[in-house]
Amino acid sequence: MTSPGAENGDAILSDAITPLTITAPDGGELESGISAILEDTSEAVSTLNVMILPQQFLEIALYRVVDRSSPLTMDANGGVGGLDNEIILSRLNALYTQAGIEFTDVTPADQTLNIAYDDGGGGASGRRGTSKDGKAHESEIYEHDSEYPDYYSPGDIKVLIFKKHDATDLEKDIAGFELGRYAFVFADDAGDLEDIAAGHEVGHVLGLSTQGSTIDADHDIGPYPEGTVSLMAPHLSNNRWLRHIDWSAANENASIFIKQRP
Repeated sequence: MTSPGAENGDAILSDAITPLTITAPDGGELESGISAILEDTSEAVSTLNVMILPQQFLEIALYRVVDRSSPLTMDANGGVGGLDNEIILSRLNALYTQAGIEFTDVTPADQTLNIAYDDGGGGASGRRGTSKDGKAHESEIYEHDSEYPDYYSPGDIKVLIFKKHDATDLEKDIAGFELGRYAFVFADDAGDLEDIAAGHEVGHVLGLSTQGSTIDADHDIGPYPEGTVSLMAPHLSNNRWLRHIDWSAANENASIFIKQRP
């Protein structure tokens, strides 16, 4: 078994499992192949193409957004419900490990933001009246952007988790969306897949998907390997994966985020 980037030269297949470490030169990117070759011949029995990426350590902050003047924006405990940070962080690291990205949680101790956003979707312009419905409408989200954690606050990426979104704003179901360095997630709409919704929106923040088409410029619409769905598909599901070209794009943008830290 050989590889141009293999440590200590060739590795000999002597056991059922033969450990092999491949390192990219000077911490850079490497695309190569691992080949199993018959002894005393040059015939490759099997070849595995590999991509080695420099490790990127991104900081992420996960905030819960409530409107204390509107009980409908909160659960019984005064939060937004949904999954704990530890579960979301674990899923993010599992999804992006092949992209060479590791996330560190830098959420402040007081992770709940009290923003008086719920006016039934009217926003400052009063387009929909002032009845409180507990939903985060597009108009409300955009009109309160000055109250979100700013560029100098902790986190290369900020995840803002609301209780519920009003799907009628976009005339489709939605569990999240991205805006610059912010990933918005709606706990009730994402349900048990809130961690995947967060991973999907973080992908958009990192410039994915590279597989955009004329049908859907921002998403990977397939085809996918049997039994799987791309993380960047336009709908939520389990069995998520990232294409290798998305690994490279996400890694490159992560490195830019790190260099641009205040």
